[in-house]
This record gives sequence, C-alpha cells and structure tokens, in this order.
Amino acid sequence: MEDSFATGLGEEIYVALDGYLTNLEDAAREEAYELLRETIATSPYARSKITKSFCQTLVEAIIRRAKLKGKWAKAKGVVAQ
Repeated sequence: MEDSFATGLGEEIYVALDGYLTNLEDAAREEAYELLRETIATSPYARSKITKSFCQTLVEAIIRRAKLKGKWAKAKGVVAQ
C-alpha cells in the first residue's frame, strides 16, 4: 500500500467528518478526533507491518488536518502525544 493512498484517504475522511464535528465545542471535537486516532492506531485488524504503517499514515493525515489545539487533553488532564 502506498503512503500517498493512505494520506489521500485520510484527507477525504477528514473532509467527511469535520463538517459535522465543527458544530461541537472545541474540547468535544478534539475528543472525537482523539477517539478516532486511538481506534485506528490500536485496531486489531492491523496485524501486518504494512497495514500498521497504512493506519499510522492515515491517522496522521486526519489529525494534521484537524489542527487540534490540545483542549480535550487539557480538560481531561491527559498528556497529548
């Protein structure tokens, strides 16, 4: 799998989600993205090295576009990654 495909798909997922998530308060929006990040990063379906790399690239593209400001982490006392 190519990184460019994972990045492009991540961009498309961001566009599809963010229109809805921007209606939330900042902390709630960031929590949704953090949950998505955690879900993708720890997926039991990503068993191979290639699939794990794809998932990592995908989630990085989504999070980069989301431009999180750490409001959810600060509200919860969590150290952001």
